[in-house]
Amino acid sequence: MRRRLSEPIQIRPQEIRLECSIKEGDILTKNTAFWCCPYTMDVDLLRKVLAEALGTFILMYSTCAIIAVTQLMGGEVGHLEYAATAALSIVLVVFSIGAISGAHVNPSVTIAFATFGQFPWSKVPLYVLAQIVGSVLATYVGKSVYGIKSELMTTRPLQGSTGAFWVELFATLIIMFLASSLAYQAKYVGHLSGFVVGTAIGLAVLITGHVQISTTS
Repeated sequence: MRRRLSEPIQIRPQEIRLECSIKEGDILTKNTAFWCCPYTMDVDLLRKVLAEALGTFILMYSTCAIIAVTQLMGGEVGHLEYAATAALSIVLVVFSIGAISGAHVNPSVTIAFATFGQFPWSKVPLYVLAQIVGSVLATYVGKSVYGIKSELMTTRPLQGSTGAFWVELFATLIIMFLASSLAYQAKYVGHLSGFVVGTAIGLAVLITGHVQISTTS
């Protein structure tokens, strides 16, 4: 016997069962990033790696640019100009990608955070690779844009390798101590972290400039 169309259809609650394929602990950010890619990947990790590459590119390009511009103008890079460029670049990078990747922009920062348990070791190779690619690409772009030799944008010891080694060691130690402190006190520092790190980088460049043009940034 057929049911008339005018008769309402009654559905019992016990007859409805919804199934969900998402289990506890699943990473919801895994998805296919590009339609042409047949493999799934962690999109969140991809964003972090690309952010690190971009941040390192900005920092290295800015540093190379101030040196190149000064060379083209027939002068020499002063400590104040170099320190200000490095500090402002760090502030820009921290505020732009800090919320995405943490704005390490340096393999030593990534390895240090992983050593103290603040960063997973599984992501260290990708972060370091992104930082290397970003810095190398920035150097090549700077060389192509300004048309100067790449050796003019390199750092060299001014008072011997031994003195430069110890100066770099202590300057990097100070910066890493500050970065670790900010990581533990992020809720107290808040949005000022970018200015604090940038100030530390600028100070490190100023106090190490008499030995060499610092590369701690």
